[in-house]
Amino acid sequence: MGTISTPATTLDQATVKRFIPFRNLRDDSVSQLASAARVISCGCGEHCIRDGKPDDALIFVLNGSLHVDRPGQGELVVEGGTTAANFPLNCEKATTLNARAIIPSTLAAFPRTLVSRLGAQQPAADTGMSVVEGGPEEALFMEFHETLVGGSLDLPSMPGLAMQIMRSIDREDTSSTDIAAIIQMDPTLTTRVIQVVNSPLYAGEKRIDNCPDAVTRLGLGATKHLAISFLLKNLFTSKSAVLQKRMRDLWRHSVRVASVAAVLARLTPGLDPDRAMLGGLIHDIGVIPILNNARQHPDLTEHPAVLEKAINHLRAEIGVATLRHWDFGEDFQSITLHAEDWEYAGNEKADYTDVVLVARMHSLIGTPASARLPRIDETPAFNKLALGRLSPELSIAVLDKAEQEIRAVAAMLS
Repeated sequence: MGTISTPATTLDQATVKRFIPFRNLRDDSVSQLASAARVISCGCGEHCIRDGKPDDALIFVLNGSLHVDRPGQGELVVEGGTTAANFPLNCEKATTLNARAIIPSTLAAFPRTLVSRLGAQQPAADTGMSVVEGGPEEALFMEFHETLVGGSLDLPSMPGLAMQIMRSIDREDTSSTDIAAIIQMDPTLTTRVIQVVNSPLYAGEKRIDNCPDAVTRLGLGATKHLAISFLLKNLFTSKSAVLQKRMRDLWRHSVRVASVAAVLARLTPGLDPDRAMLGGLIHDIGVIPILNNARQHPDLTEHPAVLEKAINHLRAEIGVATLRHWDFGEDFQSITLHAEDWEYAGNEKADYTDVVLVARMHSLIGTPASARLPRIDETPAFNKLALGRLSPELSIAVLDKAEQEIRAVAAMLS
C-alpha cells in the first residue's frame, strides 16, 4: 500500500460496524476485524497512500478529509462521517490508488482475506439463519462480498436519457428549453410529462400541450425527479421468467412506497414530494443487481428462500454502491442504506430517509412482513414527521383519506 504508517491502535466495534460491508456481521466477527485492523495516520498534505495496490486490504476513512485519485477513474474528495466514507476507498476497479490528506486524517485498513471469510459465514440480515457450508448460498455470499468490495460487481447503468437530464439540470446555465429538448428525444417520456403536468397533482388554470411549457410549470427540480422516476421502470426487468416475477413484485412494492412517501412529504413542511417519490422508488434498488446476478446461479432461482436470504443480507450495501455509481447524493444513499433501519434517528428535523421509512412501514401493513415491524409510533422517523403529532390510528386514517392521491401517484408511475 505504498508508504503507509500503521500505528498499533485498536478500533472499537461500533466504529467497525459503521462501515457498510461490516454492518450485518456478528459481534464476534466484528471483534476479529477490530483486532486485525491497521490504523493509518497522516498529516495535512501528506500522502496516506501512494501507488497503493487494492488487492490486500480494504481501506476506510475514519476521520479527516482525503483527496483520492484512481488512475483512469477521476478524482474525488472523501470526508470522514459521510456515506462515502463508509465504503472502502479501494472498492472501485483500479490498478493503483493515491490518497492525500487535505487535513490531518486517519484511515483503517482491514485484511481482505479476513473480510471475505467472515462475510461468507454471516447469517442473512433478519433471518437468523446461517449460510449452508458448501452450498449455493455460500458461493453466492462469497462472490457478492468479494465483488462488492473489489469493484467488479456488474451494477446497472442508469438509463442514458435520465443521466443526461440529471447532469444537464445540475448545470447552472441550463434552461427549461434545454431540458425540454432532451425530454423530447423520447416521445413516450414527452407524452408522460405533459400528461402529468395536466393531472390533478400538478395542474394549473391553463392546460399545457407542449413539453417546454410543461417543464416551466413543473420547475427543473420536479422535472428531474419525475423524468428519472419514469425512466427507472426500464431497469426492473429480467430475461428469466422466474426472476421477472420477482422484478415485477419489486416494482409494485417500490411504486407503493414511492406513492405513500410523496403524500407524507406533502404533509411535512420543508420536504419535496417529487424528491420523496424518487426516494421511495430507489429505496430497494440494490435488489436489481442481485436478481440480475442470480441468473448465473440456476440453483438460486430454484430455491427462492435462499435467494431472499441473499437479498436481505446484501440489498443495502449493493443499493448504496449502485447510487454512488449513478452519482446520486448522500440523501438518496441514506434512504437505501437505512430502508429497514427502524431505529434510524438521523437529524433533528425530518428528512427523506424518515419519510421513506414510514412509507415502507405503511406499505407493509397487512402483509406477513408486518409481524416483524415495531410499533410505528415507537420509531424516531414517525415522530419527526407531521404525522408524529397523531396516534398511529389517526395517521393511518389520514393516509386512508389520501388514498385517492396515493393511487394517482401510483398510476402516474405505472
